[in-house]
Amino acid sequence: MLSLRRATLLLSLALGFVQAAPVDTESEDTSVNLNTTFLEKRETFPVSTAQVASFRPYSIYAAVPGCGVSSILAWNCAKCSSNPQFTPVAAGGDGGAVQFWYVGYDPTLDTVIVSFQGTDAEKMYVGTIWRILVKASADYLDFIRSLPILTDADFFLTPLSSSLFPGIGSSVETHNGFALAQSLSAAPVLSAVKSAMSRFSTTHVTVVGHSLGGAIATISAVHLKVNLPSTTTFKLVTYGCPRVGNQAFADFVDSHFSGAVSRIVNKKDIVPIVPGRFLGFHHVEGELHILNDLSWVSCPGQDNTDANCSIGYVPNIFVGDADDHGGPYAGVSAMRFLRPVALLLSFAVSFVQAIPAQEKITDALVKDDLSVLEKRETIPLSAQEVASFRPYTIYAAIPVCGTASLLAWNCPKCSQIPDFVPVAAGGDGGVVQIWFVGYDPTLNSVIVSFQGTDPLKIIPLLVDVDVLLTPLNPLKFPGILSLTILTHNGFADAQALSAAPVLAAVRQTMTRFNTTNVAVVGHSLGGAIATISAVHLKLHLPSTTKFKVVTYGSPRVGNQFFANYFDAHFPGAMSRVVNRRDIAPVVPPRLIGYEHVSGQLHILDDSSWVSCPGQESLDANCSLGYVPDILDATINDHGGPYGDVAIGC
Repeated sequence: MLSLRRATLLLSLALGFVQAAPVDTESEDTSVNLNTTFLEKRETFPVSTAQVASFRPYSIYAAVPGCGVSSILAWNCAKCSSNPQFTPVAAGGDGGAVQFWYVGYDPTLDTVIVSFQGTDAEKMYVGTIWRILVKASADYLDFIRSLPILTDADFFLTPLSSSLFPGIGSSVETHNGFALAQSLSAAPVLSAVKSAMSRFSTTHVTVVGHSLGGAIATISAVHLKVNLPSTTTFKLVTYGCPRVGNQAFADFVDSHFSGAVSRIVNKKDIVPIVPGRFLGFHHVEGELHILNDLSWVSCPGQDNTDANCSIGYVPNIFVGDADDHGGPYAGVSAMRFLRPVALLLSFAVSFVQAIPAQEKITDALVKDDLSVLEKRETIPLSAQEVASFRPYTIYAAIPVCGTASLLAWNCPKCSQIPDFVPVAAGGDGGVVQIWFVGYDPTLNSVIVSFQGTDPLKIIPLLVDVDVLLTPLNPLKFPGILSLTILTHNGFADAQALSAAPVLAAVRQTMTRFNTTNVAVVGHSLGGAIATISAVHLKLHLPSTTKFKVVTYGSPRVGNQFFANYFDAHFPGAMSRVVNRRDIAPVVPPRLIGYEHVSGQLHILDDSSWVSCPGQESLDANCSLGYVPDILDATINDHGGPYGDVAIGC
């Protein structure tokens, strides 16, 4: 059984990270495309036992950088004895600010070896992983020295440095964090390679790396290629490598390292499916995929959708297994790799953009335009105001109790609102979220509530989220004809599944109890559905209908135009309650076009509540200011308590 904590983590992954997984398209012969620059299915080829065995020395070279400079230069690490012929030439890095690297010569292979450290669970502590992978600014070195909390992950793809990569055009882009990590050791690595080539009279250079080290190795191979004699022949071998650059970068590598790249992926490793293609990233060619039976297959093309290749084998993040990231590769484990570190690595290379870029807050940031990221003065809520939310919190907490219990109004929390009259309920908690409609005589309001995150049944709904932002259906949302008003497609689809019976039940209840007041509530995913449902109901009910919308731990639902539309049509009617350091409200990211609607009420650590004006307030007491990066968030806050009410039956 999934715990609520684990389910919340999966929810936060899905809202901001599931798009890193490629769309799991049907793999029919018609999807075969001779142009390797597109997502495609191409025939795979088995790799022979002898061919697999030939990768063993490279696997060892990729596995050992984390042993440290002194051990590498003495060549006395535990795995070093497996390649006794190797002669180390140079090594560097500290395993923290700068990844370990080393250069040497293998006489058996007659090649210079260049290896970069991957993610060392002992030395690459969590904060460092995040910083190296996502830091994207010109003051990177000062940033490394000061080691602040990550706050400015503000873009992914940037052109390669013209000084390090002469002759490469600006259209060739790589993940800025990977490029910066490579640049920190570029000069000494190049110098050591030149020295080794001269000393051992060889023109062969092999660059290897695991995980983050694989990404650095890929960029380093390009750097070496443009700075070494044209007679140099290259081999690039990476293990568990994320996507490194854009389409132009992948095409550049493929054309300049034709047949020289072996990009090895172990079983259901999560890391190779990130960063997402929707962010502009593409794999280079050369995938060799290790299947569960330990057989290897060669996967032609850049992102091959064949069922035996990585993105066909791991159609989404939930199918992946972080335990596979550390190997073994040809019998060699990459390192003492910890599962949480693998998960954080997969987070960092793809999900970190869900974290809003945190700017230094000054008075200059205060603006009248609510459509921009801003800082505005917060307003404390009185104890009486906080208490007034209690019935709505109970209504949002209990859909998971099931339709039978809701219609009988006999759930454990139901007794706290004994006068409520249930009218209708539906959904199965799996494909269709559970919902209920009824009447509260004390509030003189119709109540509409949608189920949040059921830890037992959330996965089937989330894995089908295949696009981010799409226009609302004009047949279901008449009058909203603008193609600029967009919502998360998965949330809109979830709302659509119960839209008709919910609308019918609301109309029936309004007539039966002679009221014009409608309150729509929901927690988590239910909050997202409630937000869209409120828009749907407003378009289909009499103009005299008065709305109140209360959500708890809701993610962002739509784009700026949707947020503006909602704010204009529900002025003062939204209460978007966020509990302390809840992770869910910071996703999906603003980077890909999402904006919160106004109306945030933030519960602080001391249980006091503050009102945060505007859509995305940067005030230190509001969600974005309270959670400056993902490492400061906690999934434990997602389920409440909101006041004294925890989410659940």
